[in-house]
Amino acid sequence: MRNILAAAGSVLALAACVAVPRATNELENARAVYRSAAASPEVQARAPFELQAAERALGDAERFQQVDGDPTRVAHFAYLAEQLSRIAATTAQMRAAEAKIATGGEQVSRLQSEVGARERARLQAAAPPKQVQPPAAPLAADIKRLEAGASGYAARETERGWVLTFDSAALFDSGAAALKPEGRKAVQNLAQVMKQHSGRGIAVEGYADSGGSAERSRQLSQARTEAVKQVLVEQGIDPNHVWTRAFGSEYPLAAKERVDFVIAQPAPASSGASTR
Repeated sequence: MRNILAAAGSVLALAACVAVPRATNELENARAVYRSAAASPEVQARAPFELQAAERALGDAERFQQVDGDPTRVAHFAYLAEQLSRIAATTAQMRAAEAKIATGGEQVSRLQSEVGARERARLQAAAPPKQVQPPAAPLAADIKRLEAGASGYAARETERGWVLTFDSAALFDSGAAALKPEGRKAVQNLAQVMKQHSGRGIAVEGYADSGGSAERSRQLSQARTEAVKQVLVEQGIDPNHVWTRAFGSEYPLAAKERVDFVIAQPAPASSGASTR
């Protein structure tokens, strides 16, 4: 029995003797790998936390070696420190590559932007100069020119806006709702003025006396205002900016048959017909 115990003790002593050099070698390897990683400015800048983890593991290995000399613990933490040092170095390399790729992408984007700017400048230089449109003449001046070139027509400015009054005989034959050629021309001329002042609306108000009943006069008045509106729309006036009103002959101001054009600001929201 005494011989067996002696033999076991010898084996354990031999194992310890083998483990100590192994732990010492692994600690030296760990120190070398850590020093290499810590000496790299790139690792210090791009993987500082990984390097700190390796430093802590190396410190644990050295502490266990000094305190109790347990070769197993020393070898474990030395191995851990070595691997963490290698991870720090690899991480720094990877982050450096990512930064290089990102920088390359920014350079590509900047180059594309510069090329686009040069192309826009080239196209602008090749484009013909824009023609400056002369400012629109005041509405009053346009109306005065209309008044000077038309017969059976008068204009005045009121609180409602500009009121242009045409004698019905200048636009229609007696009792008829179809515009005469000269009447159509007068409405077309008015449409050209309205197109120069597209923000305004126009009310077409008809006063007619058919010689019959008040209803018959109102119907004739309505038909005439609709005929006028149709020509305005044909000439490019927005139908939502034109509305009609038929008063017939019963309205007190209807001293004679006529058509009033009331040009107002702002334009009406919708068109339609109303009667009184």
